[in-house]
Amino acid sequence: MIPNSLRGIAWAAFLLVGAASAQAERVVVQTVGPGEVTGLSSDGRVATGQRISDYQTFRWTMKTGMVPLGRGTLGPLGTIAGLPAISADGKTIGSTILSDSGTYSTSGLWTLGSGWRQLTPPLPPGGGQIDASDSSVYALSKDGQVVAGLFWLTTGKAHGFAWTDTTNMVDLGSSGGSSRINGANGDGSVLVGWDEDPVQGFRRAAVWVNGVRTLLDASAGPGEGAGVSTDGTIIVGQTADEAHSGRPSAAMWHWNGTGWDRTVLGAVPGSRNPFAYANAVSDDGRIVVGIDRPSSTSPQSIGFVWTAATGMIDANQYMKLIGHDMSSEFTIADITAITPNGLTFAAYGQAPQPPFNAGTRIVRRLPSAPAAGDE
Repeated sequence: MIPNSLRGIAWAAFLLVGAASAQAERVVVQTVGPGEVTGLSSDGRVATGQRISDYQTFRWTMKTGMVPLGRGTLGPLGTIAGLPAISADGKTIGSTILSDSGTYSTSGLWTLGSGWRQLTPPLPPGGGQIDASDSSVYALSKDGQVVAGLFWLTTGKAHGFAWTDTTNMVDLGSSGGSSRINGANGDGSVLVGWDEDPVQGFRRAAVWVNGVRTLLDASAGPGEGAGVSTDGTIIVGQTADEAHSGRPSAAMWHWNGTGWDRTVLGAVPGSRNPFAYANAVSDDGRIVVGIDRPSSTSPQSIGFVWTAATGMIDANQYMKLIGHDMSSEFTIADITAITPNGLTFAAYGQAPQPPFNAGTRIVRRLPSAPAAGDE
């Protein structure tokens, strides 16, 4: 029996997954372990992220489990920065690593069979080390050719960068403050992130298309781009919702041929003074995932799923709607990544009972007949 309060959502969810469910869709949940997944390969079979114990970058597959890749910075330097990102084929990972000298953190590129490669020096003109760091990685193009993030200027500000094997690290500039790249599309021609307001100092959602920076909205409040579709026409992240006193809300932008149209996705219903942030989007724009803090006075968070049919809903509730309630063993606090087809996502959370072990589960919606390697 579905509670009356959930009947509308349940019917909307049926519209979302009904066709697949009618064909006996299965939901398979795979445990990654004590780490937070920050990127998935296109088929969802390979993941990267950071171990909870030491924030070291790892690579995960169903066969190998979580394999630490080394070059972590927390132990030697006492600092961490950036977020690991992975290519579509799962064979290349970009992340912040310990330098070859072991004395500072920098940008690195890991490839299957070759290991880590330090990407600096050279830094762009004006670059230098600040607090034992010269740069940090937050994004990698799906083809594995473009690494992006931020590098430090000797002035103390940071600028977004894009690195390729032929150009080295290129300064993407800012409006006068700092900037950073958070996400990259398939070939790295579209990069998304934030650009600081040069007067007020808050972050503003921005996109760089072939190196040209454009602000995504003119709202007088904080925002940033976080994820982007493979073709670069759909961006998700956060914006200030003017209809709700400028509260930080999940957002999506669509390219209309001449500019970017913003859609405010909002927050999970029932949240008070919420903080919602969209991490990733499917390539067709039908599913957006991310994190919602229901109260601005509490650090507790929930993952969310947005579709046009359901609107914003708690990810734990979404799991019930697709037929795999795991709330007795795992509570989803954030959905950090999704595959281009929208059928696989990475859910970070913890057990609801002591000792409250935290980690990531990969959730896969599959046809009834298992394909090789599904389980």
